[in-house]
Amino acid sequence: MAEVGVRGDERWLFVGSGGNPPHGNTIYYWWAKTIAAAGIQPFKLHDCRHFFASGLIAAGCDVVTVQRALGTTPPPSR
Repeated sequence: MAEVGVRGDERWLFVGSGGNPPHGNTIYYWWAKTIAAAGIQPFKLHDCRHFFASGLIAAGCDVVTVQRALGTTPPPSR
């Protein structure tokens, strides 16, 4: 990110038309094309998210840290 930077008020790393994140269909298209070009067994992009979360848990990160790393917000405390 230090080399590429982020864009817009929301600080998106990947930007589609109108300065918003790319549409899901666009992401799927480029992901499928990349997988095919790499010549590897197809898998979902979302599987990378699970792999990342599992690695954080295996490294001893607590649930809140994992949630924040994934860009999700923990539920409010009661």
